[in-house]
Parts: sequence; structure tokens; C-alpha cells
Amino acid sequence: MKPFDTLNEHELRALTADQVSTYIDLLCAEDGVPLLPFLPPKPTAEWPEPDATAFYIKLGYHDVGIQFPTSEDAAKILDALMKVEVVSLSYITTPSNKTSEAMSRERPRFEMTSKPVYSAALYDTTKTQMAEAKRDEDAYNLALAKYNKAVEARQRIVDWVNKTIEEAFVTQRERDDLTQQYERYLVLSEGNRKIAWNFLLKAESKAKQVLPTLAEEFDAF
Repeated sequence: MKPFDTLNEHELRALTADQVSTYIDLLCAEDGVPLLPFLPPKPTAEWPEPDATAFYIKLGYHDVGIQFPTSEDAAKILDALMKVEVVSLSYITTPSNKTSEAMSRERPRFEMTSKPVYSAALYDTTKTQMAEAKRDEDAYNLALAKYNKAVEARQRIVDWVNKTIEEAFVTQRERDDLTQQYERYLVLSEGNRKIAWNFLLKAESKAKQVLPTLAEEFDAF
């Protein structure tokens, strides 16, 4: 392959995506930048749906922290709570700006609620699978960190290659645009190429740089 910095505009515009990638790898190798490592697919694990229900007592918006395997057990505790005196505590600020708690006469509101959970038996059968999934996830995260580090190290070269190729396309678009303008001025000048060129120079000062062949032709006059 020709060195990238020796490619002309036509060759730059003709590069395929694979060729651009190869040039980037080659430039990275010459500059001591690591090649982009292969990134393994992100691991996915399929978990069974919860197969049990946990019942618990809720105090207002708060869970009291005790779960029961059956609604009957939870109902027993709820019934016991309803038969004893229970108070609420509220935070207060004393005149000396100290924060304390005070009992409220308002009786707390208890209710029984539930949520889907894994049974102990199902959890035991999935422990090995969960451990494997954790190892796969850790390995993927390490590979992803290495990949991102390589991407960051290559970015300067990637940006330069892409900018160089883009400039080749921009130059061609400018050349096509100025050529079309010159042809329109040629019609206005009734075929006089020198007058048409002067019209173009007055409208576009960069015409000499973008259309050097025409510039050389008329600089001789």
C-alpha cells in the first residue's frame, strides 16, 4: 500500500471503509499505538421468573422489615399489632435548637402487602448460574475498559485520517462548484475565456487555488 500521506485527492476519495481501517491500523502501528482489541459480545443472562410471594407488614410508606412466606403468618402479626397500643414518633426542634423525638397520639396505619420473590429452592438452583454470569460480566467490563482505552489512544490518528479524506471531498465539491460558475460566466462573456475567468476571480478569490489549471492558463496573458 502507498503511504497514506502520499495519496492524492482521487485516491483518498476512492478509499473503501476497509482500506481506511487498514490505514488507521498501519499508522497506529508506526506510531506505537496499540491495535483495537476485539470486543466480546456483552453477556446476557436469562433468569427465571419469581416463583413465590413474600408478604410483609407496611407502616405508612415504610416496610417494617419482616417478611413472611404466607399471608396467614403476616395476618397474625398484623392482627397482633392492631390489638396493642402503638405510637408514632415525630422529630421536633426544642427552643435550644436541639433535635429530639416526641410520641404522637395519632395511631400508625398498618397494612399487609406482598411482592413476587424467588423461593429458597429456586434461588439455590440458580446460584451457580448467577456466579457464572457475574464472572462473565466482570470479564466483559475488563475487556470493555481495555477497548475504550485503545479507542482513546487511537483517536488522534483516526481524526487526522478522517479529516484528510473529508478535505479531499470538500476540495472536489469546491472545484465542481467553481467550474460550474466559470461555465456560466463563459456564456455571459459570449465564449471569451479570459473575461469569464476575470468574472470568476472577482466573485471567488479562491478560484486560483481551487482551479490551478485555469489559473496557469490565464496567468500567461
